[in-house]
Amino acid sequence: LPVLAGALGTWTALGEGPYTIALEGEDTSGNVARTERRVVVDNLPPQSPLLLSVEVSQQPSWLLSTWQPSPDTDVSGYLVYRNGRLANATGIVIGDLRPYLVPPPSYLDKDLPDGQHCYRVVAMDAAGNLSLPSNQICRTLDNRPPHAEIVQPASGTRFEFPVRVVAFTPDTDVARVQFQFK
Repeated sequence: LPVLAGALGTWTALGEGPYTIALEGEDTSGNVARTERRVVVDNLPPQSPLLLSVEVSQQPSWLLSTWQPSPDTDVSGYLVYRNGRLANATGIVIGDLRPYLVPPPSYLDKDLPDGQHCYRVVAMDAAGNLSLPSNQICRTLDNRPPHAEIVQPASGTRFEFPVRVVAFTPDTDVARVQFQFK
């Protein structure tokens, strides 16, 4: 049967290191062709970077994280986490982390709200293996009065039963809020 393309199977390597994958094909006339691919099996994570400092930089709401890179030579980049989430992602990340890699040895985190910001750095190698997280360093920003807004009910809402009032603030250093009505 003629075959244009398709999955030939799966292979699990028995250990780390270089391998050669070979494919041999024979046509109905007995002609044989062979092709090879060299691959490297890498299941070992890189060594962790060392977070050296987190300091206010250029603007009062900007924090600069600086780290000592992993000594491993196949590191592709670094993931910087702020408060347990990727600092350069707008939400929770599911799937490939490569788009969020940053080059060493620093990352400038801009326009942060007031409050405590805790950082860790993780190295990723060319195979996608992740190091253990670095040590953690926290810094607290307190540059402005807290910003809070009522998100529910919408302005102009009419109601006859008790209404739920919901507020939001991006600041993590709010000590108390007070609800009033006129």
